[in-house]
Amino acid sequence: MKKAARIQLLDRKRSRNVLIALSSIRAPVKDIVTAISRMEWDCVSVEVLERILTIFPSDEELELVTSYGGNVEVLAKPEKFFLLLSQDPKINSKIRWMLFHSELGAVSDALEGSLNELINALNTLLTSNELRRFLLTVLQVGNYMNSDTSNANAYGFKMQSLLSLRMIKSSDRRSNLLLFVASFMEHQGGSMRELAKDLQCVVAGSRVEYAHICNEINRFRQALSSMRAYQFRLEEKKNDDERVIRRLGDVIAEASPRLRQIEALRAQVQDRWRSIREKFPMDDVGEDLKAGDLAVWVELSKHVQLLASGSKITS
Repeated sequence: MKKAARIQLLDRKRSRNVLIALSSIRAPVKDIVTAISRMEWDCVSVEVLERILTIFPSDEELELVTSYGGNVEVLAKPEKFFLLLSQDPKINSKIRWMLFHSELGAVSDALEGSLNELINALNTLLTSNELRRFLLTVLQVGNYMNSDTSNANAYGFKMQSLLSLRMIKSSDRRSNLLLFVASFMEHQGGSMRELAKDLQCVVAGSRVEYAHICNEINRFRQALSSMRAYQFRLEEKKNDDERVIRRLGDVIAEASPRLRQIEALRAQVQDRWRSIREKFPMDDVGEDLKAGDLAVWVELSKHVQLLASGSKITS
């Protein structure tokens, strides 16, 4: 007897993609959707959650399947799956919350590690004795060279001018001002090797993608906020699904102190950056640290590393 054709509401390409994704899920999809609805993260793998998100129906698709008035049993597998998902209006959020829970430890550790590395870099700029000695030497040499000009007796300079030191050549073209400053600094008891070590900390910190960190913190905060709001609504309505309320509470209790720690570290970054902007005049930097703001120190580090290793910078 010929099997009755299944009714497809979705277009063929979309239906095929959903079928391919569902074929990789071994457990019955009804059990999977039930586990997600109850937020039973021990019953659903991260891979399955991510796979479902990739094929999650749009609002239009949900409306299409829920408005179907015929026999549900004759619907094709993708349409039946979408109908299952439509039974819980918060199921998309629950998938994301379960993924958030699964990555909470790793993401928090990564954010804290990156922020601490950045704080270490900024602290180095603020406290390095060798950097202070180097900058003071640059100022002394600059004032000596400009003693007969209107630029004499300067009390400071912009950090970008450090990059032009190697471009100022001696009369025989065999040396440059950066080499002279390094030699003069060491003659006064400074150490280019120690300066090179300090600047390496700054280079490491410059690799931290601070904008990405801020985006991750905002995502962290939004996830917590949405979970708290949903938990409150369930409690207010005296919802009978205590399991979901309890599981939300567990995630919130675990995530809240991690977020507070991360935000405290970010506040330290902002505080250190504010101090650096006040201490070191720089062009094109704002109140918030952004990519490239430490570029002058990274470039300076390259030249200092060469000097510390005994090489000469001639160009």
